[in-house]
Amino acid sequence: MAGTSGAPDPSQPRWPGTTVLAVIALGAADGEIEKAGTDLQAAADDQDLRKMWGAADGLAKMIDGLMPNIDRLEIFPGTQAAAAIYRKAFPELSAGAKQLRDAITSGDANGIVAGSQAIAQGLADYGPARIVIAALVEQAILQQRLLVE
Repeated sequence: MAGTSGAPDPSQPRWPGTTVLAVIALGAADGEIEKAGTDLQAAADDQDLRKMWGAADGLAKMIDGLMPNIDRLEIFPGTQAAAAIYRKAFPELSAGAKQLRDAITSGDANGIVAGSQAIAQGLADYGPARIVIAALVEQAILQQRLLVE
C-alpha cells in the first residue's frame, strides 16, 4: 500500500497490468450498473415498456462489454475473490436483461416477469462486488503508479 508519503510501496506484490486496468474499468462501471438498475425500476414503476426496453438493452450491452475483465481478475490471486462474484452476477444480469428486452419486443408477459426477476437476482448477487471493487480500485490506482515507475 502507500507509505506515509502517499507514494506506492514497492515492497507490495505488483499486479499484472491487465488486472489493474480491469479493476479500474469495473470500478468505473459500478455507478453505471447502479444507474441501470435504478432506471429499470423507475421505468417499471411508470409501466413504460419503451424505457424498460432501453434500460435492459443498455444493461445487456454494458455487462457483455465488461465480461472480459473477469478473466483479467482471475489471473491474480488478490482479485480472484472479486472475479468469483462477477462470474456469478454478470451472466445473470446479461441473460436477464436480454430476456426482458426480448420479451418486451415479443409481447411475452411471462418473459417480462422472468427477465425482471433474473435482473433482480443478478443485482442482488452483484451487491457484494460493489464493496470489494471499491477497495480494489484504491489498490489498483497505487499499482498503476508502480507500473509507470
